[in-house]
Amino acid sequence: MQEVKAKLLSKVKLLEQAAQRGMNNAPELQAESGKVISYQQCEWTLKDCALFRSWISECFESGGLIAAQTCHSSEQIHQSPLPQSR
Repeated sequence: MQEVKAKLLSKVKLLEQAAQRGMNNAPELQAESGKVISYQQCEWTLKDCALFRSWISECFESGGLIAAQTCHSSEQIHQSPLPQSR
């Protein structure tokens, strides 16, 4: 289980590093796909990474079945459909 946690956290770290590079370079960067990435989008990504880290820690801190149940409950909450706008 700890190996899975380490792999997930390393992926989050890569995403954080990319967002930090984006913030350090220029206010707007031209992505390979031709889309513009703003400084604010990099900030949002860093906030998302902090959230991902907390979820990963929450899921793995108790270990075993309890961790799996926690992750599953968290997924159900975050996969619920959003209210439709009229």
